[in-house]
Amino acid sequence: MNMGDCVEDRLVEIEARAMTASESPSPEVTPTSPPSSTSPASQSLPVALPFPEMEATMNQNDADRIVSWQARKEFEADPIYSAWQRELEELMRDGRWKWREAAYILWASMPRPRIPKTEREFAREVLGLTSARQIRRWKGDREKGPRLRRAIKQQTLQLLSHARADVVKALVVSASSEDHRNFRDRELFLKLTGDYVPKKTVEVGPVTEANAGAQSEAALREEADIPGLGPQGEADDG
Repeated sequence: MNMGDCVEDRLVEIEARAMTASESPSPEVTPTSPPSSTSPASQSLPVALPFPEMEATMNQNDADRIVSWQARKEFEADPIYSAWQRELEELMRDGRWKWREAAYILWASMPRPRIPKTEREFAREVLGLTSARQIRRWKGDREKGPRLRRAIKQQTLQLLSHARADVVKALVVSASSEDHRNFRDRELFLKLTGDYVPKKTVEVGPVTEANAGAQSEAALREEADIPGLGPQGEADDG
């Protein structure tokens, strides 16, 4: 047998085996059931909801601290209240006042109309409180109340002292003006410098039965430094 016959016989054998394999029944495959919707793998946890263990461990104090933190961040970012940052830190230094108490002190020391206008609005819109009840507790506390009022008064005086230079400058400019409508500013300026001391005058009206026993005419003249009868009923010299 030559080489070509061997190759041809080998091809026939391979083809026969392939046909036999295709005709034989394939083993049964047991279908697998789809995953149950109640299986743990198919359940997904909601992203927006807290975990049960987190909800169980979070108490009211934790929730209040979160609200306070959020309110302070908004307070510091507000363009109106961000100017109070230095004063706020000074009041909170050494733990003297908490941030909400310090913010209320600064707000109460502002001239009216304030922003917001009322304590209730300030408590709800700025401090993150549900009402002004906490502020009333601060003010009514036997120990904290007086300290709170003193701090508000001190902040008001500091606010006035910061503006003192601007007020004096405006007074000088107005008093130096030749406008006749600024005579009140000129009078005030001269009083402050001591160049103008208004005289004290006392009007002596007629003596009636209603005021006869109140004070004698001589005593009134003496108090007003008006020449006339002296305290002994004698005429003054000159």
